[in-house]
Amino acid sequence: SWSATALVSVPKSADWAGVSALCDATSGKEYAIQWSEDAGVAAASLPPAGVAVFEPVRGEAAPASLQPTTSVAFENKFYRLELRGSDGAVAHLIDRESGKEIVNTAARDAFNQLVRAVGYERVARSENEVAFRAVRGPVYDALVVHRTASYEPISEYRLYHNVKRVEIRNLLDRSRLPIVAGGDKPNIYQFCFPMFTGAAIESRQY
Repeated sequence: SWSATALVSVPKSADWAGVSALCDATSGKEYAIQWSEDAGVAAASLPPAGVAVFEPVRGEAAPASLQPTTSVAFENKFYRLELRGSDGAVAHLIDRESGKEIVNTAARDAFNQLVRAVGYERVARSENEVAFRAVRGPVYDALVVHRTASYEPISEYRLYHNVKRVEIRNLLDRSRLPIVAGGDKPNIYQFCFPMFTGAAIESRQY
């Protein structure tokens, strides 16, 4: 038989207020929930059938700290992630189990760099002040990138303690997206993910 650790999403609502963990109804094992502004997540073991029933455990949630930082790199037992200090895009992503670099560092655009084009012409992005904050919690650690006056104000990079997964969350502020006046050229925004041959992104969610 096999076992696996999977992420369990928990809604942030009045019904879940005061819930600190999930309890496996079969084994009785508890898994801490790490709460963010919009939801919670737990890393729980699944049985060979891949299906488990969990019950909420009420109590004081394990704290997750959020502190300003000047560091642009962090790691867990699976990955080492390093960001560019200039814009918060990914400079390096190392698989620590194989020792291999995943990001194609020779590519024109950086991994998770947002590129804007009007028609077929790239548009230069204005310089923005970039600040970093470090999140430390029971389920994952993260680096959060804040960009002042940008149409991409926030990026969050998560590394989970017990799941081999890199999670990237980008927030776009539609109210700040530049308007193309009086033309028929498309206004295109795209995130770039240059990778070396043999590397793979297993799933994407928008």
